[in-house]
Amino acid sequence: AAIMLKLVEFEEGRRGEVLRVHVIGNPGVAEILKKRFDQEESKRGGIVSVGRTLPKSKVDIVFVQGGFDLDSLSAFSRSRKAMTVTNDPSMLQEGLSVAIYDDEGMPGIMLNLEASREENLDWRAEILEIATVLDK
Repeated sequence: AAIMLKLVEFEEGRRGEVLRVHVIGNPGVAEILKKRFDQEESKRGGIVSVGRTLPKSKVDIVFVQGGFDLDSLSAFSRSRKAMTVTNDPSMLQEGLSVAIYDDEGMPGIMLNLEASREENLDWRAEILEIATVLDK
């Protein structure tokens, strides 16, 4: 969760604004995000929702883990310009834009540039240098 919040700083369209995050499939991630946003030293505010379906309200990020209809998620994220994040790198092949995962004990970041473009994400060069990049 902390890496996801830091990663947002490398996307030009979402820097500095209050983040609205919806979590599907992992309530633990939602709890961690809520705690991070509640910390006094947090630089930005945030609103976290959790559910088994897509949100009805506006969101900036949708975190998804596990079996979810990725076609509906992709359509939702592209129409609303919401960043899609997962902890399963294989889901990037299905059209999600960001994977944050355990890479042999170290945090790994993978970006799907095609999906990122469709979600209207504008990554800074610094993140492209350290992330594993997929570009079809």
